Amino acid sequence: MHVLVPAKSFAAAKSRLAAVMDAAARAGLARAMLRDVLAAVAAARGVGRILLVSAEPEAGRLAAAAGADWLPECTSLGMNAAVRAGAAHLSTAGQAPLLVLPSDIPMLQAAEVEALAAILAAPPRRAGLVRCADGGTGALGLPPGAGPLFRFGPDSHARHRQALLAAGLGPVSLDLPGAARDIDLPADLAALETGPAGPATRAFLDGGGLRPAAAAAVPQLAAGTR
Repeated sequence: MHVLVPAKSFAAAKSRLAAVMDAAARAGLARAMLRDVLAAVAAARGVGRILLVSAEPEAGRLAAAAGADWLPECTSLGMNAAVRAGAAHLSTAGQAPLLVLPSDIPMLQAAEVEALAAILAAPPRRAGLVRCADGGTGALGLPPGAGPLFRFGPDSHARHRQALLAAGLGPVSLDLPGAARDIDLPADLAALETGPAGPATRAFLDGGGLRPAAAAAVPQLAAGTR
């Protein structure tokens, strides 16, 4: 199974957190979350190639540190275009199941990646889906030769499911808490404090990566609980 991780440039990432985090903090959080996603994938069994698609200048270094490849974007193409480009790039290495993971799920566990790999490896031919709380897609797994069935964006889980059914692929929805927890809004920051965030994200939080306004917006952070 190949794994594809699209990522915005850090300067452009997490804009919906601007009310509680300044630009430097948002970039730092995006960097830390990407590192944790790549590390979880690299630790999982059954993973072949890992490809990071991003216009971020640091992406090559971060990918190499995780044993991944980097496909640079000249400009940010948007998530669906980035995923299509990455899938086409990986297809040159031969057909294999494809797992697409966003870069902002820092609670992702290696065991969750392995669970998705198992769904894609076992007959019958089917897809794997993880739904985020906001209706987005925390993971999309496709069998070999499934085609570019990418519908990322608002309510993408429902749109992915519809596209997979239309393509004759029975989508299996998995309950994987780490993959399902994306960090987009100020309210999501509490989950980082109380949940099993990856080591890079945890170090970012413990190092004071959130400015006071962000901590005040999240009671757990303001109280300094762990």
